Order: sequence, then C-alpha cells, then structure tokens
Amino acid sequence: MNAIRITDECKRIIQDHYGLKRQLTHNELVAEVKRLVRKWGDGSIDYRAEHLYFRLDLAGAFSAATPKSTRP
Repeated sequence: MNAIRITDECKRIIQDHYGLKRQLTHNELVAEVKRLVRKWGDGSIDYRAEHLYFRLDLAGAFSAATPKSTRP
C-alpha cells in the first residue's frame, strides 16, 4: 500500500467536506482516509465519497512518502 500523507490541506478538505466546526483528531482522519481507500478498492464508493477521494488525491494524500528507486 502506498503511504498516506495527511497534511493540513487534507485535514481542511475532510473537515470542509463534512461541514465540521471542530478539528478532527489524527485517529479520525486516518480512519476516514482508510475508509475511502477501502471503498475505492472494492468499488463501493458513492459519488460524495468519490469527490472527497479525488480532492484528497489532488492534495497529495495518496502519494508515496519516498520515491521508489529507479535502479535495476
């Protein structure tokens, strides 16, 4: 599985998506991102969740933390 980076931008996107007034805990953020990845993987993702997934992807949430080696 690729590394998941939960940046301040990702936190803001999730909080805005759900209209939350409070800060989410780190555990809540990780659980939400894992839920999205699971739903994406098994094909059960709905329109709203898909929209959130793509917004997080654009913010770099699903980029690998370290680039893979290009050596043979």
